[in-house]
Amino acid sequence: MNFDDAPPELIEELNDPETLFDSDPTGTMESAFAGVSILSILFIVIFTLVVVFIIVVWVRNYRAAKNAGVDIFTVQTDIAAKASKSALLAPAQSKEDRLRELDDLRSKQLISAEEYAEARSKVLLG
Repeated sequence: MNFDDAPPELIEELNDPETLFDSDPTGTMESAFAGVSILSILFIVIFTLVVVFIIVVWVRNYRAAKNAGVDIFTVQTDIAAKASKSALLAPAQSKEDRLRELDDLRSKQLISAEEYAEARSKVLLG
């Protein structure tokens, strides 16, 4: 590198070791590090809040399941089993099947003639 044509101020500045390690004269490096520390603190705070929220939700679910007398580790399976056995998910009987069942109940004298007539009209009306 040729410094023959360089201004003398620049040569003095380059020869002075203190000026080489001076802080950023515009202050951009300090403000960048300040932004990083603020972001780090913000991340730590948000992360801590999320962890606390997860723990609180887990404890509340555990207590609710325990009060209901349900095993916390099998709640989803218990609910799925009950739902699969419920009448809401059972296949609907056809009108013929329901009328046949009513006829069978009437022939076995398990229901009266009035009950039979009422149930038959409900089946036929839909």
